[in-house]
Amino acid sequence: MKRFILVMAVLMAAAGGATAETHPDISLRCVTGMATTSFLLRTQGTDVVLTTVHHNGTGYMPIHEGIVVPNDMGFLSDKAKVLMQMGDRNEFRFPRARCKIFGPGLLTCSGGERKRFGDLEMEALSFVTGKVTQRDSGQSTDFVRVALSVNVIGHPPVMDIAMYYTESECRFQF
Repeated sequence: MKRFILVMAVLMAAAGGATAETHPDISLRCVTGMATTSFLLRTQGTDVVLTTVHHNGTGYMPIHEGIVVPNDMGFLSDKAKVLMQMGDRNEFRFPRARCKIFGPGLLTCSGGERKRFGDLEMEALSFVTGKVTQRDSGQSTDFVRVALSVNVIGHPPVMDIAMYYTESECRFQF
């Protein structure tokens, strides 16, 4: 019986470590060839710092992904006005302990800081990277999806700034 419990304890410990890795040094750089919006992530002490840069100004920042219908235009205009207050370059910190790596290029950070941009208060809810494959006409292209989700106090719902990059446009070190 003792041997069974010991074997189960070892297996449970091994299985727990296989799900997600936490607390590593993290470095990420996603930049398009013709610089549009870049995401830069680096470890700094007990934090992971996310810098978002809109190289052509906030008028070109990504504010939506997915299908848009004419009735969405008012909401999208309001959302743009809110998110544009973040400026061309902004930073959010996430606790390093709240970042998990799920595999090559697969990262999630949660529980980011709250900060002010003008009269708006924003909370960084999460930063996520993922892999997406698009298949059409017999061809397949792999993309890296990078998204920052923010809660803008007094402006529901949660707002995302998401970009898709080719795999060659993103460099991961974690």
